[in-house]
Amino acid sequence: MAAEIHPKPLTRRPVLLNKIEGSQDVVNAAVIIPKEDGVISVSEDRTIRVWLKRDSGQYWPSVYHAMPCSVTALCWDSVQRVLFSGSSDHSIIMWDIGGRKGTAIELQGHNEKVQGLCYAHHTKQLISCSSDGGITVWNMDVKRHETPEWLDSDSCQKCEQPFFWNFKQMWDSKKIGLRQVRN
Repeated sequence: MAAEIHPKPLTRRPVLLNKIEGSQDVVNAAVIIPKEDGVISVSEDRTIRVWLKRDSGQYWPSVYHAMPCSVTALCWDSVQRVLFSGSSDHSIIMWDIGGRKGTAIELQGHNEKVQGLCYAHHTKQLISCSSDGGITVWNMDVKRHETPEWLDSDSCQKCEQPFFWNFKQMWDSKKIGLRQVRN
């Protein structure tokens, strides 16, 4: 739901390319996803929207997700394809979109809502600012953690213990009533 604006070629001033309309509340932040030709926006109504550019040149909402609290800041690392979001619940989440496995890491370091995020790819550092005046620098030089592929199985791939719904195997191996812990 965007109106495509046709720019004049070779002007000396910035040119308005598109307007994206359709958010129901105040938009707190937005980032461009260059390789996907899209925009991610977050609003006061606790929604995250992914707007993808269609063949018509207009941006249309493609993904809509409601969060438990309001996201107040966004930052995108286009090299590693990682999205950082800061929230009113004082947390920062690193969304590993490039790994395509749904990995998310939560960072806690603020006492008030996160107001701003900035990522420096060359130093692999994330800077976050909060409404109480706090500034935090994070070392983000970590390896991407890939989760294993899901297999159809009644036992854990890692510890080989039967899942709780596999009652027969648990009964046969005398595991009924034993608490399963993860190492």
